[in-house]
Amino acid sequence: MINFFRKIRCQLANENKFQKYFRYAFGEILLVVVGILIALQVNNWNEKRIQENEFKSVLEQIYNSIDRDLSWYQWTEYFSKEQCDLILNFLKDPDSIPSDKLIKVLVYLDAYPSTIDSESPYFLSKLSPDPNNSLHNQLAQYIFNYTSFIKLDPNYQLSPSVQEFLYTNGFAIDLPVFGQNSYNNFGNVHDGDFYTDLERQKIRSLIDSNEFKALLRTLLSKKKNQIYFTLGKKTMGVSLKQQIEAYYPEVRLLYPDINIIFGSVSEKWEESTPMCLVNEKLNIWEADLELKGGFVKFKSRDSWMQNWGGDTFPNGNSIFYGDNIFVEPGKYHVILNLTENSYEFIKLED
Repeated sequence: MINFFRKIRCQLANENKFQKYFRYAFGEILLVVVGILIALQVNNWNEKRIQENEFKSVLEQIYNSIDRDLSWYQWTEYFSKEQCDLILNFLKDPDSIPSDKLIKVLVYLDAYPSTIDSESPYFLSKLSPDPNNSLHNQLAQYIFNYTSFIKLDPNYQLSPSVQEFLYTNGFAIDLPVFGQNSYNNFGNVHDGDFYTDLERQKIRSLIDSNEFKALLRTLLSKKKNQIYFTLGKKTMGVSLKQQIEAYYPEVRLLYPDINIIFGSVSEKWEESTPMCLVNEKLNIWEADLELKGGFVKFKSRDSWMQNWGGDTFPNGNSIFYGDNIFVEPGKYHVILNLTENSYEFIKLED
């Protein structure tokens, strides 16, 4: 091609057509410049496309980390509300709580969730927004605000505490674990006979004292503040997820697998059954299986690090680290929706 243009220039020069020669040379230079500009523009487009793909890839990781945060907030809110209900029971009608659960429930009121270990700040550090893209910078700012807010963790575990009150009155303390000792689990056979009958009799007189009731009202106020603060984080996380979805409609929740695991009445967990992903966008998982009388939970990666329970059957809200779901015997079509945090057991005909 270059030789072709050179021959034309030589011919025009030999024929002394210098005006046409210079016009042609200028046109050739202009054509080269335009070609270079087009090549630069194509290169810029490719670089922006690569940068946009990288931005979306990290954005999807942040989207998933926020979803895990929301599961943690849901767990905190659910069991904190359960604790508030228990405190109100003690204040209004302490006789409604059985003696064999009484002390365990009281000790559990002091349990608090551990600080959230969110991955969102880490993925934010990997996010590289285009400085010339206003949407990139706006999203990055929203994510920064969110990660800054969730680091705030007021210390609710301040004195006075129920445990201190019981300990100073001669009671042994069974250290509670938040979310692991919900009301339905108190007094299970694996807990053993930790408290004596004498201690159970003594506690009835103590919980009627004005000092103890004042302590419970203070504790109730702290629990309500904890719920309020958690709801603030939850609202911010939901809003941020929606903003990411608006910018990147194809964003997905990345769960590699979901399993359902069955437990018998003897509390022995059996082998888990894999579920099938039937809707990738909404993260809906399904399975057909036969269940014996007992309970089930859902797990990701066949690990207890990510598991969901619930408190109703045959359908309800899936709760991160929630209670076992007690099921009736039968054949079921099971649906778990991790976008709406719901589950359903549809009984099949024999």
